[in-house]
Amino acid sequence: MVDYHTKGIPKDSRTGLWAPTFQFGDWLDPTAPPERPDLPATHPMFVANTWLCNITKTLWKIAVVLQDQDGIREWEAATLTLTSEWQSKYILPTASSLTTRLGATEPPKILTQDTQTAYSLALNFGLLSEDLIKPAINRLHHLVINNNYHLSTGFAGTPELLHAICASPSSPLSLEENLNSISLAYKVLLGPRTPPSWLYPVTMGATTIWERWDAVKPDGRVNTSGMTSLNHYAYGSVGKWIFETVGGIKMRYLEGKDGGLTFIFNPIPNPEHGITWSEMVYNSPKGIVACNWKYESDGQKMVIEIALPGNCEGEVMMLGQPLKRIGAGKWVLTTSVKNSEMRLLEKNPDNLSEGWVIV
Repeated sequence: MVDYHTKGIPKDSRTGLWAPTFQFGDWLDPTAPPERPDLPATHPMFVANTWLCNITKTLWKIAVVLQDQDGIREWEAATLTLTSEWQSKYILPTASSLTTRLGATEPPKILTQDTQTAYSLALNFGLLSEDLIKPAINRLHHLVINNNYHLSTGFAGTPELLHAICASPSSPLSLEENLNSISLAYKVLLGPRTPPSWLYPVTMGATTIWERWDAVKPDGRVNTSGMTSLNHYAYGSVGKWIFETVGGIKMRYLEGKDGGLTFIFNPIPNPEHGITWSEMVYNSPKGIVACNWKYESDGQKMVIEIALPGNCEGEVMMLGQPLKRIGAGKWVLTTSVKNSEMRLLEKNPDNLSEGWVIV
């Protein structure tokens, strides 16, 4: 990885960013012409440089884990330099003076690349200063809502989109804003039935995930492009968000602790789309981890059953708020849901029958 970074990537001698070369970028962005998937709305060099910043930060983290002092100094400096150059190149000059509120009618642009993919990558890779995180989330939400809850991402943006819509736990959002963000992510995943969306192929009888969002047209014709696969990996990347948010299990490595793992259990129901229970089993490097949960609207409570293998620790969250730290063993926790939180979750309480089993 170090050799690829230092020798395999052609870099601009002045900035250290990726020198202009062909990039696949946000390949098969649905806004690109069918015959020209190399012409996405997000400039391919933006994707390349954003990923360059991310892998540089990853090398810094690896050096910390390995206690490689020379590597720590080298990759920390490289991360800070590249991030600064990235910000100078891609953040609009007017962004520093923004003061916006989540949910504003027309939140201002933050990035030169005003796309779902651009904001998703920038937010998830930690490239924005703290004062720009909330405005960037706000702008991303606007782009999604303005697109009638349809995504407009290709291979690069799709794995990151729902995570960015929800924002990280450390983002400067209130509980209400966090729950609204998660509700929006659910709406993108489970709402649209027309392309581009995850469930459009299901309406067309698909039992696999396609390479293109519209590999089969509504009239049943296969996309006229010469490159169309009906069994492809890329858009199945949404599985990570499903495992973590519906299944409720997130795995985190503990920096500075050899082989250390911690698990965060934070299932989020969504009665609006019928997600009121889930059962998930994960065969982790430490053993079997399980999370079964059920949201009971009548009693305004959640019941969470957890199994954690030996030599592991975890934290149980309730709608993003810390609830209990746990160790190895089997746990059953019941917690109430406040009326205010319940109203945010139950936008359509008539549809409460569906749940997911994830193994």
